[in-house]
Amino acid sequence: MLKKFVLLLVFASSLNFVSAQENLYESAYFIKENDTLAYRIMYPQDFSEENQYPLVLFLHGAGERGSDNQKQLVHGSKLFTSTINRGAFPAIVIFPQCPQESYWSNADVDRSSYPIKLVFPKDKEPTEPMEMVMSLMDEFVAKPFVNKQKVYVG
Repeated sequence: MLKKFVLLLVFASSLNFVSAQENLYESAYFIKENDTLAYRIMYPQDFSEENQYPLVLFLHGAGERGSDNQKQLVHGSKLFTSTINRGAFPAIVIFPQCPQESYWSNADVDRSSYPIKLVFPKDKEPTEPMEMVMSLMDEFVAKPFVNKQKVYVG
């Protein structure tokens, strides 16, 4: 019985740790005209507007699309929240979430065979979610605390 209780306590503590890691990413929404882009943002420890920081944009895959402003943190977010990385590489990290019915890229998809074939025409305009991401990035890059020479997309 005691073993089960200790195991349950350890498990509950680990859930709290995971939740604390995700809470480092503030929930935010970028609104432009009639469009809204959900995103999460994490500022460096001891953030100061007097300093300049790299800006990291992390674009998730198709499986993390939605409207919960949470699923986009599934892959990659913990890399940036580790104590070692936050101390060694202070950065502003943004995880936007693409709506379920859309994609980041404007691609022609051929599902007639496997694997599916994706063609990315150069003449197509960005999707609405990507337009929103580009506007969000423009807004952040204009801020004095962002190092304009260190803007990264992953």
